[in-house]
Amino acid sequence: MTDNSHIPRSSEALSADSAPTDRRVPKDELSDSPDTVPLPGEKGGGVQSGAPAEHASDHAAETLSFVSRQVRRFSAAWNASPPLPSLRDYVPTSTSASGNVCRLLVLELIKVDLTRRWPQADLRLPVEHYLKEFPELLSDGHLPYDLVFEEFRLRRQLGEAVDEAEYEGRFPDHAVPLRRLLSAADDAPSTAVALVGDVDEVAAGSRIDDFDLLLCVGNGAFARVFLARQRSMQRLVALKVSADRGNEPQTMAQLDHPHIVRVFDQRTIKERNLRLLYMQYVAGGTLQTVLQHVRAFPAAARSGRLLFEAIDRCLADRGESPTFDSPLRSRLSERSWPEVVCWLGSRLASALDYAHRRGVLHRDIKPANVLVSSDGSPRLADFNISYCSKVEGTTPAAYFGGSLPYMSPEQLEAFNPLHERPASDIDARGDVYSLGVVLWELLTGERPFHDPPAADGWVDALDEMIARRGAPPTRALPDDLPPGLKETLLSCLAPNRDERFASAGQLARQLDLCLQGRAQRLLVARAGWRPLAQRFTVLALLIAGLVPNIAASALSIGYNQTTIISQLGKDAQRVFNLQLAVINSIAYSAAVAWLLWLAWPVVVGVYRRRMKQTEAPGDRAVQRHRCLRIGEYVAWVTAAAWLVSGIVFPVWLRLDPRTADTMKASTYASFFTDLVVCGLMAATLSFFCVTFVAVRALYPQLVDAHGSDPDATRGLTSLARRSRYYFLAAVSVPFIALVAVVLLLTADDRGAVFGLAVIGLCAFFVSYRLSREIENDVASLIVVVDPAASMSDSSSLITDSSWRTG
Repeated sequence: MTDNSHIPRSSEALSADSAPTDRRVPKDELSDSPDTVPLPGEKGGGVQSGAPAEHASDHAAETLSFVSRQVRRFSAAWNASPPLPSLRDYVPTSTSASGNVCRLLVLELIKVDLTRRWPQADLRLPVEHYLKEFPELLSDGHLPYDLVFEEFRLRRQLGEAVDEAEYEGRFPDHAVPLRRLLSAADDAPSTAVALVGDVDEVAAGSRIDDFDLLLCVGNGAFARVFLARQRSMQRLVALKVSADRGNEPQTMAQLDHPHIVRVFDQRTIKERNLRLLYMQYVAGGTLQTVLQHVRAFPAAARSGRLLFEAIDRCLADRGESPTFDSPLRSRLSERSWPEVVCWLGSRLASALDYAHRRGVLHRDIKPANVLVSSDGSPRLADFNISYCSKVEGTTPAAYFGGSLPYMSPEQLEAFNPLHERPASDIDARGDVYSLGVVLWELLTGERPFHDPPAADGWVDALDEMIARRGAPPTRALPDDLPPGLKETLLSCLAPNRDERFASAGQLARQLDLCLQGRAQRLLVARAGWRPLAQRFTVLALLIAGLVPNIAASALSIGYNQTTIISQLGKDAQRVFNLQLAVINSIAYSAAVAWLLWLAWPVVVGVYRRRMKQTEAPGDRAVQRHRCLRIGEYVAWVTAAAWLVSGIVFPVWLRLDPRTADTMKASTYASFFTDLVVCGLMAATLSFFCVTFVAVRALYPQLVDAHGSDPDATRGLTSLARRSRYYFLAAVSVPFIALVAVVLLLTADDRGAVFGLAVIGLCAFFVSYRLSREIENDVASLIVVVDPAASMSDSSSLITDSSWRTG
């Protein structure tokens, strides 16, 4: 399937960034003499010829306004009495003028001339005539496909039986791209962009329809945005006055999100070809004005305060007062600039995800299209060239365009007339790429790729831009980024879209997680013991489970040797040594085998994730459940083994003929008390040690950070609740020992057991420390698996939990 997406929208191709700006057009550009109007780049014009390409947005609106006025004058001359106007009279002859500006002007003038001539048979001129009159149109070696497209489209509209074959014969060197471009001409709009309505004649201080225009807050080539008072509703609105074309109102009517500008309604003025789109007024300017302010400061001096300095300056220019009592403003002001950019990005990505899930692609994400409220909350705006699958009669190719520096490689390919990629192939990942460019520019003041002005024509420039985006970014990021932000942005800018985030929702989650320092550190183990634990999972779990038991065994053996066995004689020592060898060998072997069997799904899951292998979702759920339970299983086995040992050791001594006569009731009590106390210490410490390893090192490998997982949330919440019971067990160890001292044991045994109580108290403090770490890790992991736990601000004034660092 083909479409007209490969026909360059010459305004975007010229300007690199056709953003509306607040900058006014110099008065000397308003001359009525068509051959003396200075072009941007000339003396008196708005654009200096050596202006950096990165900041072309300041000049694009002036360039396009100039082209629009020249085309309007040319069209007015057509409406006047003969003779017919000459195209040359409307093209400046100054050698200092930009060749690209002249080329754009000539193309737009020719489109008007074609539109006027072809309905009159005796006035018709083919495209070849214009190419001879203006040979500079072929200077880059490429045919101006939009002119061929306009002629073909006009002839079909006039009812001529013309087909692609005729044009392939007229331009044989361009047969393949022409066949692709012309096949969908019947359903495509005109590529003419300059003659769009009387936007230049609309100014602040006047009235249009139901609106009093109070102040111009955004000034572009083909649209202006005013702060206006709607008389019928007695309310302030943002009024966008533009040509009556495109489907922006219908598209934005599908969207109701706190970070997307809310559209109220639209009106049209047919006789002037104008559309009035009135919407929510957002007072703080755009991210473009914020960016211009931030660029004036070195990276080390940037913070959240700069955001509000830019907003307050914009408010002051419009006679409005800042809002100082906003909780969000207070929190953002205290944050570093990278954190603020990360927060802005997560909210914009959330807005994009909302739009994408409703069939809307924006396709023109850039700083000038993001409004900022007085409290710092961003609002995505300007869906003028977006595509909405729910708006009847639209196609992905309709009004396809964008701002070149922010386009993804695939969007640049679709924009290139010589590339076969259609606009219908652009998906949500293109908006993800563009947002990544915007965030990079906010962080550094520069876009990630340096795109010099086109010297050899825009087709070649597009090829060069695509090639540059296939390599790593040429501009470096600051060093003080939140954990994971650099990797997130590099993923956004992956040349292969399959390597980017699959959705803007995933990007929103990842950006939000970058603000959660503890959660991010859990998800990405770069150094320390955790990478080793993930690589040697079995060994890590064995160490965590066995070390508390071995320590408790050593303590128990020392206690029993000192207080019991040494008093029973040499025969008792030999029996005790045999007991240690047999019972411990059986107990530890069985415990290790049991632990390995229980932990095996976890081992497999961590290995597969580390090796980037895929597996069934059901397997992952089993692995997560087992991972959160493995500490409890170890604790139960440990407690059972020690309890059985507390019975077996004294009974064995009683049954052995060599020691039967030496066993007393106090000996039984002392053995049992020792093993219960040591067993409780071993069980609780084993639980906390194994659970700590599982939660901090292993469980993060088993979760999906890109979506909501209610089962995982319930599992983590349940673990947090159950761990409190094990902490209570750890608290009980010293008290059990003290009760035994007072009630069960003789005076000779009380000193040793009192020592056990002191050691139990030390074990309690270890358990307390580990329990706190586990509790904090679980809270951070809940943020990972439950987006609502962090993306909770339904408005800019609700407490934002993104700043919890754990």
